[in-house]
Formats: sequence, C-alpha cells, structure tokens
Amino acid sequence: MSIGARPIGLILFVIVAVGASAVLFGQSVRANQACAEDLARFDALQLAATEVRALRTTAERLRRHQESSAPRLATASSEVLAAAGLPTATLASLSPESAATERIEKAFLTRTRATLTLSPITLPQFGRFLDVWRQRLPGWTVARVDLEPRRETAASTPGGGDLPLRAVIAVESTKWDAKGSVK
Repeated sequence: MSIGARPIGLILFVIVAVGASAVLFGQSVRANQACAEDLARFDALQLAATEVRALRTTAERLRRHQESSAPRLATASSEVLAAAGLPTATLASLSPESAATERIEKAFLTRTRATLTLSPITLPQFGRFLDVWRQRLPGWTVARVDLEPRRETAASTPGGGDLPLRAVIAVESTKWDAKGSVK
C-alpha cells in the first residue's frame, strides 16, 4: 500500500464513522422521544387503572350499604314517626312498594316507589317528619308532596291554630346494579 492510499482510507473511514454516528444519533433521538411518549401513556394507564379500582370499590361499598341499610319501608316509617315525636296512628296508609327495573347498557337501574299518607298532621309536625326522614332514610327521596286540610275538621278549627292536614307523600329509592343482574 502506498502512503497516499492511507489518508484516503482514513478519510473514508472517518466519513463512514461520522455518517454512521449521525444515523445512530438520529435513531437515538427518535427512540428517546418514543420512550418518553410510552412513559406518558403508561402513566396515563396507571392513573386510569387506579381510578377504575376506586370506582369499583365505591360501587361495591354503595351496593353493600344499600343492601344493609334498606329496612322495610313500613318499619322505617314508624321509626321516623316516633323520632319526630308523632304518634304511630298518624300514618294513615302506606301503599305497597312497587319496583320498576330499566336496563341501561349492561347494568340495571331499579326504581322503587311508595306512597305514605299522614293524617292528621300539622304543618310544624310535617316539617319535623320530613327533617327526620331525610336524616334516617337518605336512600328514600321525597318525590312529591300533596297537602290539603282535613275536610271533617277544617270547618271546626278555631282561627289562629294549626290546621290539621292530610299529607300524601310519594317517595322513591333508586338502586344501580352495575353487574347486570336483577335481584
């Protein structure tokens, strides 16, 4: 080999090495960007998995709470009357609980409705009853209230006194079964 051939070989080696380094550097930048994007996606997936676990835990706790704290409405209504300081005879009638189930995608929504009639009851007593109802039976929502004076005593009540009323209360309870089975 001649002396002039060595510098050309060295120059070619340097050119090839620099070219390969440039290609490798470009690939390493792309690989680094892809790694950063993958890490961001992984973090988002971990956060989503944590949120799904929290939602499942909350749904299970809600289901257990609904099952454990769902006393029969007649017994619960009597307890609410007693806690409000009203005689049990104030509960004039209680319609049977009726339930309607609606399928929403892969789950079921069950609405249970009932109607209570309280008579005779004054407006302040009715307010106490509703206050105790909200505290003791948060799963039963008051959906409608009809108040009317009692016909047989309205004419005989002296002015300035609390008028005895007849209160008809429609209540509703909603339960969500995300597992997709009706109980």
